[in-house]
Amino acid sequence: MPGWKTILRTNADGTETRGTFVHAFHNNGGTYHLTTVDIYADGRIDCISRGDFKSFRAEVERGQIRTMLPEGADVVLYPLAQFTATNVNTEPGEARWIGVDPAEFLKEVADEIERLNNRPTTLDRCRAAYLAWKQAKTPTALESLRTAYEAVPAYNRVFVLGDQDRSDLPIRAALFGGRDAEIYAEFFHNRDGFDE
Repeated sequence: MPGWKTILRTNADGTETRGTFVHAFHNNGGTYHLTTVDIYADGRIDCISRGDFKSFRAEVERGQIRTMLPEGADVVLYPLAQFTATNVNTEPGEARWIGVDPAEFLKEVADEIERLNNRPTTLDRCRAAYLAWKQAKTPTALESLRTAYEAVPAYNRVFVLGDQDRSDLPIRAALFGGRDAEIYAEFFHNRDGFDE
């Protein structure tokens, strides 16, 4: 969640536009350069080119902007280093913060545009859906929670409830039950905050 990283762009008329940034790799003919993706409140995204979200999404979908490296990739971290990536781990597995799927990355960039404009992000909407589900545990409320949860970038879901100890476990317990529900009941039931 890059929200704390603030940048400003000075426009031709002297006004400033607030922004933030995330990192990705620019695929330059098979050599991967670590790059900064500047995201602005007006929807402009500066990376290898300047454009709007639609043109940025096209660059991600073409593989020009990448979030994952292939095994054996030639990587440039200018001016610090150049190396060949080996033992690349981009599979989320148990550590859900490892491996950024391009579609999830695009969700985060879209969320940042919303946040910069003081509009609700997918995190905000998911938190609201969870609280609504707690008030009325109906199938409709549960389905709304599921939709809201799936809209959140997968690697940011642990932040929905604002508590890294609980992570998103109460939501996962509600949606999926099973082992998530057992862990939730064992460690977090009847605590203050978002829990019951």
